[in-house]
Amino acid sequence: MIQMKLSDSGEEAWSGIRHRLDWSEGFSLIFIFSSVPAVTEIFRERLNRIYQSRVSRMECMTPDSPADLAEQIMRRVRESSSLNVMISAPLWIELSRGRGEDWDLARANLLQRLNEHRELLRNHLRRPVVLILPGGFRRQTMDLAPDLWAIREIGIEIGPSELVQEENISPQIPFPASIIPETDAAHDASLIEEWNRVRNSGNTGYEILLAGWRATQAAIALGRLEEAYEFASDILKKSRTSREMLSQSISLNYFGRAAEALGKLEEAKNAYAESLRVMRVLNENFAGDTRMLRDLSVVLNDSARISETLENLEEAEAACSESLRIMRALKKKLGDNPQTLRDLGNALDHSGRISESLGKLDAAETAYSEALEIRRALIYKFGENAQTMRDLSVSLDNSGRISETKGEFEEAEAAYSESLRVRRASREKQGGSPQVLRDLSVALNNFGRASEWFGKFDEARSSYSESLRIMRELGETLGDNPLVLRDLCIALDNFGRISESLGKLDEAETAYSECLRIRRKLKEELGDSFGALRDLAIGLEHLGSIDQKLGKIEEAKSCLEEALHLWKRFEIAFPEKEEVAANIARIGDKLALPGPPQ
Repeated sequence: MIQMKLSDSGEEAWSGIRHRLDWSEGFSLIFIFSSVPAVTEIFRERLNRIYQSRVSRMECMTPDSPADLAEQIMRRVRESSSLNVMISAPLWIELSRGRGEDWDLARANLLQRLNEHRELLRNHLRRPVVLILPGGFRRQTMDLAPDLWAIREIGIEIGPSELVQEENISPQIPFPASIIPETDAAHDASLIEEWNRVRNSGNTGYEILLAGWRATQAAIALGRLEEAYEFASDILKKSRTSREMLSQSISLNYFGRAAEALGKLEEAKNAYAESLRVMRVLNENFAGDTRMLRDLSVVLNDSARISETLENLEEAEAACSESLRIMRALKKKLGDNPQTLRDLGNALDHSGRISESLGKLDAAETAYSEALEIRRALIYKFGENAQTMRDLSVSLDNSGRISETKGEFEEAEAAYSESLRVRRASREKQGGSPQVLRDLSVALNNFGRASEWFGKFDEARSSYSESLRIMRELGETLGDNPLVLRDLCIALDNFGRISESLGKLDEAETAYSECLRIRRKLKEELGDSFGALRDLAIGLEHLGSIDQKLGKIEEAKSCLEEALHLWKRFEIAFPEKEEVAANIARIGDKLALPGPPQ
């Protein structure tokens, strides 16, 4: 039997709509302008299938008369079911099929009333609304309801070219809509099990891709990085088969994150670069679409992060600057809604970090200060939750670090102290998930360092000991993946340094020795990247210095000479790095000592 199906451009439009519904939290507004009922019917049926397994299905309204159209829909908006609000089931409003002057006047009246009551929609309805209007009605909508248009997620025009014919079309399989997995380990494991069940079905529809994205994120959260990389590779192949550009961009980003977590940095960089190229094309096709612009900003941030890791700071700065410009434009367009403000705060954090790495401390301080102000305002307006509290702590850490770099130690200590209080409160409320524990470990390291500045060595040792215990716990939970091992090295270094300051040289040697073994392992796994080799050189110097103090002259000489060799390699490869010459001179001085330094 001959049936109608979506063309490639139709699938692209569907993918954009579905993506926005997946990411929607509370109210969102989608306009579809179409006079081709067959296309919108396919969209509606697909959404129906997705929500069939939920407590409440998607609600559809199709007024059959223009006479009371506006009043009927406004009444439904005011009386929105608490159950539908709770599960965020979309409200589908079909207004495209009526013809004639009476229908046009009724649609215009409704748009004007919705425009006047947009805050009712945003604050009371708290669920997605999909509004179907006739093809060519976009200009009238923008004129009649400018404020409503400004808060839309997407406004898309659909024509006959979005349809083709095909025989025997099979229905898509519904999967849960949320792309963001929960942090619960059992839930994460169930997402992986579901993906393993469906991955070989031969289907490349959106629901299969979604299951793969969720499983990839879950595997990363559980520290199962090899599996995450395998899942991401598989789902990327499937998305290329589907030929939906948005799905390809998302899949490339997940592949990039899995590769990055495994230390496959060049693969991650290439994936983010390709994702960025796809997102630029999509933004040209959906010019001015707010969600596409936000997605572009996210990909730019990913690109900046990997460029920073690979020491390509100019590339990272350019990506961060573009992302920040996008977010400022979106804030101006959309106003001070929570998601836009949070995205702007994240863009400012990225920009500040790159400025900091480039030595532009005033620019970094300005960015971090603005981000911190945004995070405090979000908590004041919308209250404390896991995300707002974590964001606040990140901003406090950033502000503390820039104050520390500038020698403003009292300001840094105040920021680090507040951050630690926030992290402890988060652990009390949320329990000991891997992310919460890692965040607490970071805060303890920062606070311990601040205690050292003011000679509070016992307090610093207590903080570093707690941080080290946490990182060992995470190592047992998540396994020896590069992310955990790097954090464990930081904790061991801090504990070794404070033990050395307190004269506990044997304990310091034990910590530095373990740290050096880990750094050698990371070098083997990650290759000769600047970061891995620099960390190895630092670990060698730490152990060599403590062995000198313990009178282990040959062991000390071996470590220091290897460290010196590495820094001389850096001098050739990275002549612009100011730290290299200073490190070479310092290690040379240590090697010149005849025995334990006086």
